[in-house]
Amino acid sequence: MKSLSHPSINDINLEQILSALSEPTRLAIFKELYSSQDEKNCNSFSSLGQKIISLIILRL
Repeated sequence: MKSLSHPSINDINLEQILSALSEPTRLAIFKELYSSQDEKNCNSFSSLGQKIISLIILRL
């Protein structure tokens, strides 16, 4: 499995966050994660449709 890199908090700016959240699917994921008390995996977002599965797979 491909290793995911995570930027330092100092390398993230507000413009990047707002840009990412301007995409409806990413915003839906954020809302689901924010409002949930439980851990989520890829299957948790299957209700968002095939587009989200494709986005997740492309990131891996």
